[in-house]
Amino acid sequence: MKRWLTAVCFAVTVIFFSGITALAQQASRSDARSVLHGVAIDSLRGGFLRDATIMVRGGAGIAITDSLGRFRIDGVMPGAARVDVMHPVLDTIGLALVTPELAFKAGDSVPIVVAIPSAATIVARKCSAAERAKGPGALFGLVLNAEEEEPAPGAHISLTWVDIEISKKNIGRMNRSLGATSGHDGRFRICGLPEDFTAGVQAWKGVDTTAAIAVTLAPTVATEGLYLSLPRAGGSSSSPIDAQGAPTNPQSRLVPLRGRVTTKAGSGVAGARVSLDDAASYAVTETDGSFTISGARSGTRRLTIRKLGFAPVEVPVSRSARDTTPVVITLAEAVPVLGTVQVRAVMRDVGLARVGFSERKRRGTGRYLDIDQIERRGAHDLASLLTGTSGIRVQYSNGQPVITGRPSGFGNGCVNYYVDGMIWMGGGVEQFIVPPELAAVEVYTPGFTPAAFARMGDCTTIVLWTKWKVGVK
Repeated sequence: MKRWLTAVCFAVTVIFFSGITALAQQASRSDARSVLHGVAIDSLRGGFLRDATIMVRGGAGIAITDSLGRFRIDGVMPGAARVDVMHPVLDTIGLALVTPELAFKAGDSVPIVVAIPSAATIVARKCSAAERAKGPGALFGLVLNAEEEEPAPGAHISLTWVDIEISKKNIGRMNRSLGATSGHDGRFRICGLPEDFTAGVQAWKGVDTTAAIAVTLAPTVATEGLYLSLPRAGGSSSSPIDAQGAPTNPQSRLVPLRGRVTTKAGSGVAGARVSLDDAASYAVTETDGSFTISGARSGTRRLTIRKLGFAPVEVPVSRSARDTTPVVITLAEAVPVLGTVQVRAVMRDVGLARVGFSERKRRGTGRYLDIDQIERRGAHDLASLLTGTSGIRVQYSNGQPVITGRPSGFGNGCVNYYVDGMIWMGGGVEQFIVPPELAAVEVYTPGFTPAAFARMGDCTTIVLWTKWKVGVK
């Protein structure tokens, strides 16, 4: 985030060190100015505060903290001055951190430790007693216009999650949501949340909606910055939307999204599929792991990366219209982790209930395979797994299996795929998903497809749920 917005002033916790060695003092007195150095601590999330801006007021100096929170500012003029601590997380919450006045003497070396407030302190400051009585957690956020990097007031924010209800008979799901609206400064807060809480946050205004981004309270506070691709000042806020749900407003910037997919060792991963949240925009990485998705809109989007042999990854990408910095995504090799039979069964049932599979299976409008059925079939590709499934035909073209539906109406045997709830565009799903990765499969013939997976045309619909998404190890 390149702007520092107006925020509520908050005193920084400052620790002064004494006992500087005589050698250091003697060395520093050779200069008529002072040196400020120290460490910044992240009391909110734990550890050191890296990439924070430390600035001595009056233009006396500025520094950026390193990975260990360390900073040093040389050439500070003698006298009294306050020190500002700035960081995107603090900007998102709306806190301006400043030290008490520090005395700088000619030749002195002044060491300090600055620490941002704890989660409990921030929640007590920002949330009312009535809100805190509902839960100790809170989400703080900032919505910006990606076209101008200015605050986006009046944006709607939705925080959604699923509560799992376990009874003796079954495992049910209950959809939950809380909402907020961004203020004149683009900021919003949602208080009264439980501890160690994970949910999806999404913002929308006018013609644009961000992707749903996962946020986790660790343990009681989460922060999230969101970008909306909105018309520039003076433009229309009610532009038409095309068939794919994208704004047709010519002022909405389309900027290529470039990046690279690597292993933990830093080498490029070739042949990985990188898709944006609209699913129609995707690319396959080159031999060096690089990729380019053309026509990507600015704003907060979600990238999903898949490659056989690696664990899938979902990462949020927030880009302004001016930001063309390539993104780097690291994949980890998939390592099977087997728990006890009972633990695995509970994780499976809870996960399938969370994504709605269990409820749709009870309705019985399609054909369903759970993880036990998938494993019993012992298939190594999707064609083998789905052979014999009602409504599915497996044909061969140039020696390769091709999965089709049974012709119906105007469908001509077409198939729509959904992977982990998202439409899969461009074909080739069997190159990125194999049966050992799957936790469940749903198959629907034309006319019986649930609304969540319905599209135009009389096509068979195949819904694939991976173990990664369901939460089964």
